[in-house]
Amino acid sequence: MRRQTMRAVPLSQIMSTAVVTVAPHTTMAEALDILSERCISCLVVEEDARPVGIVTERDVVKCYDGVEAGTQLTVAQVMTSTPLSVPADLDHFEAFKLMKEHRFRHLVVTDADGRVAGVVTETDFVRHLGVDFYVRPKDVRAVMAPVATADENASLHGVLSLLAQPGIYCVAIESQGRAVGILTERDAVRLLRQHSPVDGLRAGEVMGKPLHTIAPSASLLDATEALRVHAIRHLVVVDDDGVASGVISEHEIVQGLESEYVVHLERIIAEKNEALAALGQAHEMLAEQSQALSGTVAELEATHEELREFARVASHDLAEPSRLVVSFCQLLLRRHGSDLGAEGRELAHFAIDGARRMRRLVQDLAVYAAPSTEPGGKLEPVSLLVVVSAVLDLLAEEVKDAHAVVDVGALPSVALARMSLHELFRHLIANALIYRRDGVSPHIRIGAEDMGDCWRLWVEDNGIGIDPVYRDDVFRLFTRLHPPGPRSGTGAGLAIVKRIVSDAGGRIWIEGDPAQGSTFVFTLPK
Repeated sequence: MRRQTMRAVPLSQIMSTAVVTVAPHTTMAEALDILSERCISCLVVEEDARPVGIVTERDVVKCYDGVEAGTQLTVAQVMTSTPLSVPADLDHFEAFKLMKEHRFRHLVVTDADGRVAGVVTETDFVRHLGVDFYVRPKDVRAVMAPVATADENASLHGVLSLLAQPGIYCVAIESQGRAVGILTERDAVRLLRQHSPVDGLRAGEVMGKPLHTIAPSASLLDATEALRVHAIRHLVVVDDDGVASGVISEHEIVQGLESEYVVHLERIIAEKNEALAALGQAHEMLAEQSQALSGTVAELEATHEELREFARVASHDLAEPSRLVVSFCQLLLRRHGSDLGAEGRELAHFAIDGARRMRRLVQDLAVYAAPSTEPGGKLEPVSLLVVVSAVLDLLAEEVKDAHAVVDVGALPSVALARMSLHELFRHLIANALIYRRDGVSPHIRIGAEDMGDCWRLWVEDNGIGIDPVYRDDVFRLFTRLHPPGPRSGTGAGLAIVKRIVSDAGGRIWIEGDPAQGSTFVFTLPK
């Protein structure tokens, strides 16, 4: 069965926010009063609203000689400078790891601005361990620490010196070999506040009592509950004869988080390994799909090339018959027009118009089937202003016959095939000239706008407009909204325009009020 593990929680959920702060110039006498009266284990030292140090009960014990001598030490002389501070969103496993590495029992928690937001102590860890921490069998014997002892007749001075040694946080006081009391760091703060100097005092006179003890076979949960009920931080472990064999405190209990931290890391590693395995499978699947897609693309390219070749051949083969139809009909009219009569001449003209439309249609079909980008090599920027000028020169006769006005604004240069750009603007401008209003001279405006990652261009006219219902349909191949006549095209022009724009990575659409004309808007990459 998979082992149940604790989940990481942010420090913001377990830290104490009622932080007491003092200034560096605060005297240690004042600091002792605050620590003792409020029964707290530390004071955060602030300067300019930033933590610069921390004074703990441990710091007081380590320098008790100076404190009791009445030398008026300041907090700045005793504090641990530049305390380790952590953000409130750090999870409690990582916080425990930092405390263990640096042998700290307090962590200052700061907000995003570096101001004190709270303090995390071993008490906070124990308080939030949760039931799942205790469901696995643990007894006191497994986690208790060695206990330092002193006889009840020992001098308080000697006991405080013992308490100041590394790794000793309390001293069990014995009488005739049996534990009868305790002196802790908190007791030291209390005694140094009440008795200065401490010369002449005996441990048995000032020890904390009654002594709270626990058997080594008791469960860790029982020990934690006893600490909570009696509001204490140390329990002396005694055997059946009352002899002290160890001590258990919040410090020892919280060390159990080390195994939890290892399991936590193992779970993270397992989850990452699972994710990597899934990623590997996805990569293999993607490689297979990519290979299949490459094959499909190759097949499509071959098919498209066949279609383009078919269009080229068809346009060439169909162009000649249509040219012959036009030529022979014109020859028929010149030589035998008088013999045909009015109806015959009209039918001949219909044949000529039909053949010419077929030739234009075949030509547009060939353009539509041809690639809109030049294969191979890097395309050089092409000035759209030059392209539009060339198109207007080509359509000069149509512009003149329609009495059209064409306004061309500032246009950029784009890296696309010159011939494709020529076809694009030729069809859009020709479209504006063909679909003009009766009795109204065409007014065509061409412009561009820099959109950051692309160019937004437009060709605006004051023609007959396009109903919004048909604005998508007009870009389909061979779609015509008007019957054959002076306003009918081949149905391929706007499809060619969309093909060019799409192949370039842009898009095209129609804007404007149909009653005022049409604005063809399209984007081209930079």
